[in-house]
Amino acid sequence: MKRKNLIYISISFITYFLILYVLYFFEARHPESNMDSFINTIWYSIVTLTTVGYGDFYPVTVAGKLISLVFVLGSLGILGFLISQLNYKIHNYMEAKKYGQNGINISGHTILFGLNKFSTQVLAEILPIGKQVVVVSNSKDDLDVLIDKYRNSKNLFLFHCDYDSYPELEKINIIGSNCIYASFPDDSETLVHVLNLQSKFKGVKIIVNLNKPFLKETFTNAGVMFSISQEEIASKLIASYIFEPNAAAITEDLMTSAVSEGTVDLQEYAIIEGNPYISISYNESFQLLKQKYNSVLLGIFKNSTQTLLKNPEKDVVIELKDRLIFLADSDKTEIIEKDFRIKQGA
Repeated sequence: MKRKNLIYISISFITYFLILYVLYFFEARHPESNMDSFINTIWYSIVTLTTVGYGDFYPVTVAGKLISLVFVLGSLGILGFLISQLNYKIHNYMEAKKYGQNGINISGHTILFGLNKFSTQVLAEILPIGKQVVVVSNSKDDLDVLIDKYRNSKNLFLFHCDYDSYPELEKINIIGSNCIYASFPDDSETLVHVLNLQSKFKGVKIIVNLNKPFLKETFTNAGVMFSISQEEIASKLIASYIFEPNAAAITEDLMTSAVSEGTVDLQEYAIIEGNPYISISYNESFQLLKQKYNSVLLGIFKNSTQTLLKNPEKDVVIELKDRLIFLADSDKTEIIEKDFRIKQGA
């Protein structure tokens, strides 16, 4: 390809200088011509082709004028080419920015792989609570729908590429993400992408949406952090509504993100250095959280044993890197985040 371009360039230069020589040949013989040297002829062609047109040199012979039409028409072609190239560059830049091709320099974000009705609903739950989300899709049309819907969102980032284009996926900082949510129409397709992501990006946390609940163990063995089946959750909730309607109503309410003031939400916070609840027992923490934030401590995820303790024993001690799960009013979130020195869910 490079050799072919070199041939075209060489032919163009030869043709250019040949035309110049013919123009010089006719003009240099005329006594009133000011193109009396080949250098002057080159200068005339340059100012004409670049549309500068100083007027210090011009043809006086009929043949010279006819030949000069090549440069006049050529100047229009060059101007048109430059304008089209400028438009092309601007368009490519805007496209690259729109679809994240220049890279997305954030961390602690959530990545959504695959756009469908369910994953779009998940996105609608995450964005209002201030979480940064990168949506990866191989369809620009699907991403354009999100652009129209969340035009003013500062937390939504779009990335267009093939799902198996792993060098491109490095642009969205997968290693630095909080977790990946994979949602594809077919469980087999989801499993293939999960295995590839696990091999290319070691240690990433992956959550998947399953169509077939019996594949849960398969995905767990593949290294998936959580495997969620819509059918399983829906069936349990409906059964709860049948026998315990009020408990089911509370459960459904808690499953949604708190986006308005005064609503109650399930919140999770990591215990980091400087947290006031380090080395305090569950029983004492329960009382303190209730007094200060009107919150109810429901459980502790123990990092040392990687186990979730629901309604723990009263003498269980909170340690560094544990995670607390409690009910809290949405209008208390800002205060809790300030005291805990970390964002909710981080």
